[in-house]
Amino acid sequence: RQAVTAAGTGCMAALDAERYLASIGSVEEAVADKY
Repeated sequence: RQAVTAAGTGCMAALDAERYLASIGSVEEAVADKY
């Protein structure tokens, strides 16, 4: 049961990190477009 929870948490963290990096990437693109 603990392993399943750890795997689920790791998956959530990976998705959050991916979303976070994607948002940073889009911000950098927006800044590059302006200047």
